[in-house]
Amino acid sequence: MSYVTSKLTSLGEKLTEFNYSRYQSVYAQRMSGDIERIIENNSVNMNEAAKLCRMSRNTFKAKYEEAVANGIVPEALLKHNKYLFTLKHMHVLMDYFEIPKWSDKGLKTQVINLQNQKGGTGKSTTATTLAASLAIGLHERMRVLLIDLDPQGSLRNYLLPQENYSTDILTAVDMMLGDEEEEGLYRQYLSQGFTHEEILANSIHETHIPSLHVLPSFSEDERFSQSAWLHYAKTGNLNHVERLKETVIDKVKNDYDVILIDTGPHINPLVWSAQYACDGIVVPFTPRELDWHSTCSFLSNLPINLEMLPNKGENVKWFKCLATNYNIEFGRDKHMMDEARRVLGDNIFSSQLVSSYAFEAAARNQCTIFDIRKVENLCSDKQLDKALTYTETLKDEFLRFLESVSGGEF
Repeated sequence: MSYVTSKLTSLGEKLTEFNYSRYQSVYAQRMSGDIERIIENNSVNMNEAAKLCRMSRNTFKAKYEEAVANGIVPEALLKHNKYLFTLKHMHVLMDYFEIPKWSDKGLKTQVINLQNQKGGTGKSTTATTLAASLAIGLHERMRVLLIDLDPQGSLRNYLLPQENYSTDILTAVDMMLGDEEEEGLYRQYLSQGFTHEEILANSIHETHIPSLHVLPSFSEDERFSQSAWLHYAKTGNLNHVERLKETVIDKVKNDYDVILIDTGPHINPLVWSAQYACDGIVVPFTPRELDWHSTCSFLSNLPINLEMLPNKGENVKWFKCLATNYNIEFGRDKHMMDEARRVLGDNIFSSQLVSSYAFEAAARNQCTIFDIRKVENLCSDKQLDKALTYTETLKDEFLRFLESVSGGEF
């Protein structure tokens, strides 16, 4: 063993002595984000709640009081002598009132991979914003799962860890490598009598939006690609990329209307796992010349990457590009947008995620743009209005697209 190898081995042994609870680290982080304030920001008053349920105020009040008396829903929050109904209240009440939602349409669950090998295109912001915009709508009440396959792990900032948790937070990679890691947490929980389904369910976390759940990632997830390459060197196959679908997606697919998978700016087995498991690919790109050139290169190579998958990429039925960080001021990005539309045709969303300081403010405060209220002065009213207006337009287009690809042949 060389001197450097010896030193690294010794260092590795010392580093592995450091054990930390993922759950406690995330819980402590989220406490600083003032979860209660965010939940209240998304609450509605009695009049708004009645309108959402398509009832008069008196009818809604009577039915709400009946639901409380029957133990269906807890009492609404009382703030300044006014009732506030949280998103969770509204979901329970609207289900109790049998108000139709997205899942009643009987559409196929869409598994969507957000991917671009170009870094800095806003994939995580796009994933979070799209997921939140779909889940927060009370008319649709879509069930959305956001899976983080980017070891950077920024999406775990949106977890709402639950008290009295029976296991630590495991990631998709922990599930995918569970059988081969004898000392891993996954195997420990199996030995304690938990089933795979129970471990997975405990690792999918609630957010402040009741129908939006997150399966997070941590930096240790980088090990998946190393394991896959070692397996490839020994056997000549890359069947590791099948594991996300087998151990995670197939187990929970019936529980959600949409599953979004965020991947890092890489071309590796972890990214290929998302490609193997998805129905469609959304490619976020920034309409700047260098960024667009890189995106064109990625799209040109995408068929080759899909062809290398065990299923030859036949699972991928569609792809769409989405312009992000689009500057609508002074027409600065118009030329590149026109070029992208010319090249992509109907493979690009006509709506965009616009450039707005509101997205930065939301990320800094560990929330989404939908959780910000103007009185908090986290960003200017103009910036917040711009972000919300254009995102709502994108959400409407995205919903129409999901309905078109989920209802049958396409």
